[in-house]
Amino acid sequence: MIAQAYARRGNLPAAAAAYEAAVREEGDDGELLNNLALVYRRQGMGARAEATLRRAIAANRQLAGPHKNLAMVLIGRGDFAAALIELREAVRLDPEDAETLGAMGALLAERGATAEAAATFARARELAPHDARLARLIASYPGVVPGGAAPSR
Repeated sequence: MIAQAYARRGNLPAAAAAYEAAVREEGDDGELLNNLALVYRRQGMGARAEATLRRAIAANRQLAGPHKNLAMVLIGRGDFAAALIELREAVRLDPEDAETLGAMGALLAERGATAEAAATFARARELAPHDARLARLIASYPGVVPGGAAPSR
């Protein structure tokens, strides 16, 4: 899709315009709306990204991505309780997504839910034992996970 090519090249206005045209043509498709919202977010348009992610969720409640991405927008504006709800829903829909589990573990740790954060980080590590970014995230919470970092290659 041309919108993805524009986004990869960093031409975010053109990517947004292409996604907007696709949504006009195809209607409220959850994946298209999710991708459009990601472009809005990269442009610093948090409110527009949030509204678009809510449309994506309404269009297809079974997609985990819009829930995860909405959580990131909500974290950005400081609405941690709502973000945790969205992360839990994303994990329910896609329990094998180590990145989402890592984000949820970090938010739980920040909110003081240490035991649940540790269990969430452990599950993320199980799913992606060689993911360096995940290992760094987990290591940044040494009081939650004894020994900190996950093994890396």
